Amino acid sequence: MNKNEALRMFFLKHADQLTEEWYESIEDNDPESVYASTHPEVISVLKGQNNEFHLYIEVEEDDELYTGNDLALRVVYIKSEDNTSIAQTHFYEVSTNKVLDFDLEEEEEEAVKEFCGKHVPSEEGINNEE
Repeated sequence: MNKNEALRMFFLKHADQLTEEWYESIEDNDPESVYASTHPEVISVLKGQNNEFHLYIEVEEDDELYTGNDLALRVVYIKSEDNTSIAQTHFYEVSTNKVLDFDLEEEEEEAVKEFCGKHVPSEEGINNEE
């Protein structure tokens, strides 16, 4: 295994531990700062950004999402000991970073959640069974 792959595997294997250590090390006394929040949902989203996915998608010309530019879906996937969820999603144009005003349909959200669950880092590395 080359150095880059070994480093990648280290980060994947230890992502949760590194995230917890990072969060515990934050010293932010500014009450307006997102890092000073004690709200569980805000904390979950902050930690979940380490499980952020950018899924690049192909869109046919007759689809309402079609813009003529490359598109992606940004997903913040939250996992805890007893639950997984999608905290945030948005479609965007890759070249311009322009956010598009579209939501996932229910079945699309389930498919994205399943994909993220298979590819999110765990203690053993990637959960990918493919």
